[in-house]
Amino acid sequence: MELLHPEPPSWRNFFDGEGPRTHCGCDAGYDRGLNFVGQGTRRVFAALRASNAWPGGSTRSAAFYFKALLTALELHTTQELLPGEGLVVELLPAERDAQIFYRRGRLDAREIRKHDAVLVACERERAEELLARMPHAAHWRRAYEEACRRGSATVLSLRLPEPAVPVSLALFKKDACAFDRLTLAARAWKELTAPGGRVLLGALGFDADGAAAALEALLSAALAATAQMPSMKSQAPKPAFPAAFTVLYEGEQPDFSRTVATDRGNHLARWLTALPPNILDSAAYRRALRDLARRRGWEFSFLDEATLHRRGAGAFLAVARANEHREAGIVRLRCRAGKRGARTAHLALIGKGVCFDTGGVNLKTHKSMYHMHTDMQGSAVAVGTMLALSELGAPCDIDCWIAITENQIGARAFRPQEVVRAANGVTIQVAHSDAEGRMVLADALALAARESPDLMIDFATLTGACVVAL
Repeated sequence: MELLHPEPPSWRNFFDGEGPRTHCGCDAGYDRGLNFVGQGTRRVFAALRASNAWPGGSTRSAAFYFKALLTALELHTTQELLPGEGLVVELLPAERDAQIFYRRGRLDAREIRKHDAVLVACERERAEELLARMPHAAHWRRAYEEACRRGSATVLSLRLPEPAVPVSLALFKKDACAFDRLTLAARAWKELTAPGGRVLLGALGFDADGAAAALEALLSAALAATAQMPSMKSQAPKPAFPAAFTVLYEGEQPDFSRTVATDRGNHLARWLTALPPNILDSAAYRRALRDLARRRGWEFSFLDEATLHRRGAGAFLAVARANEHREAGIVRLRCRAGKRGARTAHLALIGKGVCFDTGGVNLKTHKSMYHMHTDMQGSAVAVGTMLALSELGAPCDIDCWIAITENQIGARAFRPQEVVRAANGVTIQVAHSDAEGRMVLADALALAARESPDLMIDFATLTGACVVAL
């Protein structure tokens, strides 16, 4: 079992003794800042000192020095090399600091001219009345009438003259749910043609609560749309996201700290899910989570296959049996509330982290297998949720249990009609090897339950179970 206790966050982690202050400027998680090598490399440098093989020593063997350094970095890097291509891929997204400004006022031509693009929410039931208040009202009235004739008066977009500023307007129903608001806001954002620079967000015709909900939907959609995602193209795409958002409001200033924290968790979950399976395998996933824990000051522990065998986790081990590697296991991340002494609520998040699912002996068809690198997105959502809660300083202790493996085919793959015993002592008769999600979660849930949390939430892509239930 591997343990990592949190260290104080720092740009550099210096080595003991007289050695050089070593850093590696290749870690996007610190916004391409300095990436410390970690305590594990101290043993490497001790050996280098003893052999006089580091720079400045008698042998001056730079080749040996860097080989040893790379060996030490193997367990501390958050990057992967694309096999055969020499392309470095980041396992974790760069932390971005979205610039969000708040301005009290009304939406008018003067405010629009100060920005490079405008995204507005409007109450659909009062659309004609409210569009008459918009700058260049005649243009909006014609656009609205044309949209009504087409039967799609939900999103309107114009490039207003003098100056030519693109404006997209989402017509929200007064009683729209959060999902509908977010969906429509995302559509409205797509109507803005490659916005950049300063983007203005506004709301028309809502009461105080309605305006706050509409602005939150616009901001959430804009943040999600402008988040950089992994790219393995030969020519890296140029980032085209706005430098700043301005939230225009009337009355009391809204607080969107939860929206920003949610976006950071969402960005992490989306990034991990988008990585290809030859990059985010079991070993790389564990390294990424360990590095994330180090940055956030969380505790990290890893229950490897030997530890899980001692704990009786037969359901998880049955799924991991066909892997060519022995890197599968269950990661536990721990984030503790700042309060000491008083009893604190205990939340457990459990995620299915199957990095690729072939279906096992009950092999999937090619169409069903195409997106199975995303079979770990339940675990990504669990980690993203933990990140958002820690950003907000949630007053509870949080444990996040991530069951990491692949579901492969091969001579050692588990088969239908096998009977295995889970960590809680319950025996399981295997009916279908493509039900591996329930197998790995059975042991992850059992181990999490031993800590007696007040609430347990599991996240998984259990599509087969959903189909059966429906």
